Formats: sequence, C-alpha cells, structure tokens
Amino acid sequence: MSPALLAAWCGTMAVISLTPGAGAVASMSSGATYGWMRGIWTAVGQQLALVFLLMVAAVGLSSLLHTVPFAFFVMQLAGAMYLAWIGIRLILQSFHEKQMGGPGRQAIPSTPTGMIRHGFLVNATNPKALLAMFVITPRFLNPQEALIPQYAIMGLCMVTIDIVVMAGYTGVGASVLRSLTESRWRRRVDRLFGSLFLIAAVIVARG
Repeated sequence: MSPALLAAWCGTMAVISLTPGAGAVASMSSGATYGWMRGIWTAVGQQLALVFLLMVAAVGLSSLLHTVPFAFFVMQLAGAMYLAWIGIRLILQSFHEKQMGGPGRQAIPSTPTGMIRHGFLVNATNPKALLAMFVITPRFLNPQEALIPQYAIMGLCMVTIDIVVMAGYTGVGASVLRSLTESRWRRRVDRLFGSLFLIAAVIVARG
C-alpha cells in the first residue's frame, strides 16, 4: 500500500470517526456518567469492535453480508434494539427522584468490563462501522500486495484515529458531569442522552 493511498484512507476514516453517531453518543454518555478516566473504557470497547470487524473483513466473511442482505439487516436490527434499550433506560431513570452520583449510573455499566462490553456492542452493530470496514476499506487495498499486512497497518491507524476522537467525545461528556450540581440538571442530561440514543437507534434501524 502506497503512502498516498494510506493517507487517503486515514483521511476518510477520520471524517467517518468525527461524524457524530452511536459511538459518539456512547462515549459522551459514559464520560458524563463516570468522568473521563472511567468513561474512556467505553471507547476501548469500541476499538475492539472495530478490530473485530476488520478481522472479519480480512478473512473474507464480509462477502456474506453482501450476498445475504438479511444477515446485514439482522445486525442492524440488533444494534438498533440495544441503543433503544439504553435510551429508554436513561429516560425512565430521569424520572427517579433520587439519583446516585452523576447521570446515567443505572443505565450505563459501571465497571471497566461492562463499559468495554457496552462500547463493543454499540460499534459491532453500528452501520457506520460496518460500512467503513466492509465497503470503504476494501476499495483502498492494493490487490497486488499481501492483504494481511495492509489490514494490519490499517487496523493500527484506525484504532489510533478513533480512540483519539472518542477520547475527545468522552471528554466533552466529562465536562458536562463537572458542571452538574443539581439533580434537575442531571435528570435533563439523562433525558438528553436517552433521546440521543433513541435517535441513533432509529438511524441504525434505517441504515
């Protein structure tokens, strides 16, 4: 893979990563709930999902999604249902009179393992991630060269780009947490992120 081709792919991935979507909402909500130091685990889970999807593409299983559209639809539907579930939990939680700590603590997993799983599920079924890995990335590969080294380089660049972007979104959420001093504002943040998750669920379902 030539440096120019890799640079073009990195630029494309950066644009996709920066575009607000389910991953950005998940990162911001984790940051708003637990702060940057703990919320960043959600972004780690998102990177594991991207690596997983890239590995699937590398072994050629992505062709299954192209030849069997129903398989792609099932992944979309599963992702939409998960996002909707988180959104509904956040909104319902906002009506509780007493909340412990920051917003979203009952809806967003509290342990590093739970947040990694949360981030993984969000990205593994995110149509934007599926499009990037299965449709866009293969177009930048040089078929005259070994594919595995190309995928490895792309994976390293992709994780570097996306973790920086998602860390930024987590920081935005964490700055919201620091500004919350009253329960009514925490409830509003829960409703905001709950609504964003529901919007993301609709977008994912529609593909």
